[in-house]
Amino acid sequence: WGACTINAETGSMDFHDWWAHDRAEEKAAFEGVIDWVYQRWLQNPQMHIYHYAAYEVSAVRRLSTRHDTRQDEVDNLLRNEVFVDLYKIVRQGLRIGEESYSIKKVERLYRPPRVTDVVSGAESIVQYARWIESNQPRGWQESPILKDIRDYNEDDCSSTEGLFRWLKCVAEENHI
Repeated sequence: WGACTINAETGSMDFHDWWAHDRAEEKAAFEGVIDWVYQRWLQNPQMHIYHYAAYEVSAVRRLSTRHDTRQDEVDNLLRNEVFVDLYKIVRQGLRIGEESYSIKKVERLYRPPRVTDVVSGAESIVQYARWIESNQPRGWQESPILKDIRDYNEDDCSSTEGLFRWLKCVAEENHI
């Protein structure tokens, strides 16, 4: 799991990540993410989680059911529309002149090209399989492969934040 937040003191972006390499760690990471999000939301009920496409919400629902945990919290977050899918906004509000509305295509409008070694979700899966066979350590700090996957995840989060800011500017410029 990865999330970025704006640091209130510095204005910089902070990246937060939760890792799991087996089912027990998956449950702990999921609970950690939901607890972290839920506490932040209770402190600021106007808070939103911006994401791109349905994967994140589907994963939250699936993991809540799979591990039989945090269902009330997930339900509250969903009912209160904390999750905001920027893909729906882009798909319904913009014509981009590309064959798809993947974030990799859309981000050409608001940021420079990516520079991470891992450049797609599919490649991150391949790299993770490579890590499994590599006997590298379990922490991203000691594993170059996991570090590359983390860098990709952080870049995805940063791109989503950039898309949100860009969409706000486009809306303001067009009096929407």
